Amino acid sequence: LFGDVYFSSGLYYDRVGDAQQSLDNLQRSLKVRLNQVGEKDPSVAEVYSAIGELYLYTILDFRTAKTWFEKSISVLEHVGREDDLALYFPYFCLGEVHRRIGDHETALAYAFKALSVVRSRPEFNRYYDRCYSLLGDIYYAPADFEKAIENYDAGILQSIRTEGPAGYYLIRKYTNLGAALSESGQPERAMSCFRKSLLISTKHHLPHSELKAENYLHLGRIFQRNGGRDSAE
Repeated sequence: LFGDVYFSSGLYYDRVGDAQQSLDNLQRSLKVRLNQVGEKDPSVAEVYSAIGELYLYTILDFRTAKTWFEKSISVLEHVGREDDLALYFPYFCLGEVHRRIGDHETALAYAFKALSVVRSRPEFNRYYDRCYSLLGDIYYAPADFEKAIENYDAGILQSIRTEGPAGYYLIRKYTNLGAALSESGQPERAMSCFRKSLLISTKHHLPHSELKAENYLHLGRIFQRNGGRDSAE
């Protein structure tokens, strides 16, 4: 019971932006669960992944995040099956970790492992869009824009199927696809994506978001390259 309370508290403090309180509670949860069930229990892997997520997305210490996700996978691969959804999250996050530290081959390996888990059962379909978007991000970094566009397109299609045509997460997905299209010399498609992102952000009442500014910046650069400087203002 105390392990679950500490775990929930750790997640709560992460959501409200108190990384230290989050880490303290997650470490307390880990200590309790290790004492109760031992180090090879899936509930321990759950805490390892939560600590990894904290280091990845909040603290931004990617190498420490990597260590925690590897610990989680070590437990889950030992006790679980290849189609266990619990494996999807640490695989996905290790793909993100390796993308951020510039190890694109390893990032791809983990992203495809996450995708393999999602493909294993129809009820996991709601995670397709995240896998394809991650693959798009990984391919984008070394300028493999063709594969980036292919995966961004697939991610958007899956997101529309699960969230509808104006889902919140499509805002970022259209921006990323637009950037890849712009870099690959497809300005018209790129502008269409940036405008879709702006339209959806308005529907979600985000009039002054950083992402909105990013879309306008991309549009301005396209107008400049095409000689339409006045249109970018």
